[in-house]
Amino acid sequence: MEEAGLLARRPDPDDARLVRLYLTPQARSVREPVREARAGLERRVTATLTPAELDHLRSALEKIIAQFRDGPER
Repeated sequence: MEEAGLLARRPDPDDARLVRLYLTPQARSVREPVREARAGLERRVTATLTPAELDHLRSALEKIIAQFRDGPER
């Protein structure tokens, strides 16, 4: 993504061990079309689910994501 001009790396001003990633103006210009495409794909993939099934799926995915945000156990 960096080679494509979508990300820029910059050192963290407070911690020399870190390198931060930032979206470039080019990436920001395509952010909304990408979000719309993702939302359309989600609608197609989940079209046959009932509202209750969709709620269960989202709940399960949120739990999985939270587990990795907190750091996966090894």
